[in-house]
Amino acid sequence: MRAVVIGAVLVGLVSSQAFAQGNAGFTMGDIYATHEVLQKRAQTTSMLESPGSPLGQLSKASKKWIREETRRQSANPTTADDLAAAVSVALERDEAYLARSQRLDPMDVTRIVTLLIAADAEDHAITAMKKAQKAGDAAALQAAADRAAKATQNRKDAGAMQTDVSMALAQM
Repeated sequence: MRAVVIGAVLVGLVSSQAFAQGNAGFTMGDIYATHEVLQKRAQTTSMLESPGSPLGQLSKASKKWIREETRRQSANPTTADDLAAAVSVALERDEAYLARSQRLDPMDVTRIVTLLIAADAEDHAITAMKKAQKAGDAAALQAAADRAAKATQNRKDAGAMQTDVSMALAQM
């Protein structure tokens, strides 16, 4: 009886702690994995140029497209689903090659590239918002804040798309 009461108290403490942190419904491993990927990644280009990263095997044209898409997403964010569709179309050949060589599902490559683009676009949009705030132009600040909010939502949506395999790919 005593063990049951202690167990119930511990479960209540752990679940209330997770809920208080806003992590209800997620395992701590998922949260730490996503945080680790985003912390290790300074910019998409670092993942693309890293010699040990499978994303380093992408063609120059694909890497260029990813950089340009990051700029486009920071200036005019679309939804994460639209971004994933664009990534899948633009990187179709490299995605297929990389999936075969690494024995992955091609969608895992799409998912992680989508997350990296969305995260970098969010960083750029927040930087633009801070610049607009310093400039003091209310209209520019509002537009930049809207873009930053959309970019943040896209990053969250792209993070929700991830699988264990795509997160492992990002950590390589």
